[in-house]
Amino acid sequence: MKYYKLKKGLSEIFLITTKEDFEEKTGNKRAFMYFGEDKNKRGLAICPACDNPIRILGLYKKLENRSPYGQHHNKSTDFATFDKNSYIHCPYSNPDTKNKDISNKERLPSEYEKQIYYITRDYFDKIIYYLNKKINLRISDNFATKRLNDFIKYYGYMQYDASIYNIPWKILDSSSPFNLINMSVKKDSELWKKLKKLDSIILIENPIIKEYDIIKNKNSKYVNLQGHFIKHTRIIVDDEIEESITLAITEDEEPPLNWIYKETYKVKLEEFNNFCNKTQNKFRNEKQLKIAREIMKDI
Repeated sequence: MKYYKLKKGLSEIFLITTKEDFEEKTGNKRAFMYFGEDKNKRGLAICPACDNPIRILGLYKKLENRSPYGQHHNKSTDFATFDKNSYIHCPYSNPDTKNKDISNKERLPSEYEKQIYYITRDYFDKIIYYLNKKINLRISDNFATKRLNDFIKYYGYMQYDASIYNIPWKILDSSSPFNLINMSVKKDSELWKKLKKLDSIILIENPIIKEYDIIKNKNSKYVNLQGHFIKHTRIIVDDEIEESITLAITEDEEPPLNWIYKETYKVKLEEFNNFCNKTQNKFRNEKQLKIAREIMKDI
């Protein structure tokens, strides 16, 4: 892996570069050092995808033909407890993904899954703000509330591909299909251009948020314009996570569905964590946080 964290939870994610940069961030504290059987010194940190300990190879002893990289360290450290369940489901761990399907109703959430749950509750407002910057449909409080209910109902926080860094996207991935009528679409986006061509709807300027148009059905007739979040995938390519999710839109009510439009969003490993850390107390919304607290009781 090419990235690491120094604290568990929703902490900043850093690119692995040099020992000088690593020591600048850690103060060269002993807790962040590991000596292998070969007596060579290595860095210790935290996996950004599963919060388990990792060792960083190549910081102190140069590797042949590759840059320094992170590797799971399957032992607890002073700052990170090894969690086998989250390790098994980490995209960097390489176990056979066919064995990752677990009946989530029959087990209790792991400590890492509890972190995902509570971060979702405590940062629900920032999740909404973040998604509104990333996708072309406006995430209203009502829409976000429905998606959050689905996330809890379908155990989104306990799915094998759920991590802290991809919480906003797992909320969308867990959601039921939804009708686009009365939702708002970003003006001049590719989605807006596609909807503009449909005979069954009209687009009316949103009087409150001018950069959006509201999707309305023509002549007050019922229109089935369904949105689905599908094909959430993540794989490792050249030591990095490649992850995406697709918004697909159809006018069909029954499968097989004919998609009239698709829009794929790339999920960046470091983006959500670093957004939350760098904005600190900005973009807080007590109304949205209250919604999350009412839905998500302690577990």
